[in-house]
Amino acid sequence: MQTEIPDNPAMLLGAVGIPPIEMADAYSTIARIGSRLPLRTIRFVEDDHGNQVSAGDVVNPVQVFPARDMYVLTNVMKGVVDRGTAAGARSLGFKLIAAGKTGTTNDKRDAWFIGFTPQTLALTWVGFDDNSETGLSGGSGAVPIWTRYMEAETAGQPNVDFPVPQGITMVQVDETSGGLATPNCPKNVVIDEAFKDGTQPTIPCPLHSPQAPALPPTDQFGTPVALDTTGTVATDTTATSAAPPPVESAAPPPPPPTTEPTTTTPPPTETRERERSHSSSPPPPSTNTSAPQTSTSSTSTTGSSPPPSTTSTNPPR
Repeated sequence: MQTEIPDNPAMLLGAVGIPPIEMADAYSTIARIGSRLPLRTIRFVEDDHGNQVSAGDVVNPVQVFPARDMYVLTNVMKGVVDRGTAAGARSLGFKLIAAGKTGTTNDKRDAWFIGFTPQTLALTWVGFDDNSETGLSGGSGAVPIWTRYMEAETAGQPNVDFPVPQGITMVQVDETSGGLATPNCPKNVVIDEAFKDGTQPTIPCPLHSPQAPALPPTDQFGTPVALDTTGTVATDTTATSAAPPPVESAAPPPPPPTTEPTTTTPPPTETRERERSHSSSPPPPSTNTSAPQTSTSSTSTTGSSPPPSTTSTNPPR
């Protein structure tokens, strides 16, 4: 391309104006599966007798993009014509194998379509010089014009497909899930897709194959992990096996209760002095009628303390 493309993020979305002739030149490289051959308006000049007067220099194509990548892209663009935004070409009667891309700018100011067969490429642009709105999209405005032109231009051409380079695998997939097509998949969603060898899907369509194996679980780095079926806890298959959880043992029985040794307290005796003083008269009766008298005693396990004596709470009268 000769047009200067501004350096801004919106450029990735196509927010840049490119003349149609440059777009046709760029797409012709895709149509040649990555082979670059500059466009020419004059190939040779003849006189009125049909004799060739002059001819341009011979230009040989140069492979500027990997053929496998360009074929995968071309195969995707075939879907645009067969079942995408340019499917109107099929409904209008265009039968040859073709690929292409529609385009619609903001507010439908421009509508365009670039489509090509293995032998012919054409571009259609619809718009106004003052950049006013057309109200047309690429599919509704440009595709019908392209179809009428290509039907006339390709009349008599054989219906051949794009050449498949080495390293490409064609696989039938279910376009709703991206998985391998199964006999249960509806025919209208099964398509032929091109993949570079080693990148084709290997899992059957999960939507129409109940017996299809589930995808293996992986961690955040894509490493397969195993699931603990007892507790459904993910474990790393590369780590060593973990030690089993400790088993709790039964608590030991409580020790039997122990009793402190007790000594028998001899019955309280009165002192000899009281016997001498009261030997001649009987002891006075007690006036405490509530509870039996209590005694406070301290016992010793050594047996060295003398026996306790009782103290009356009511002194004699």
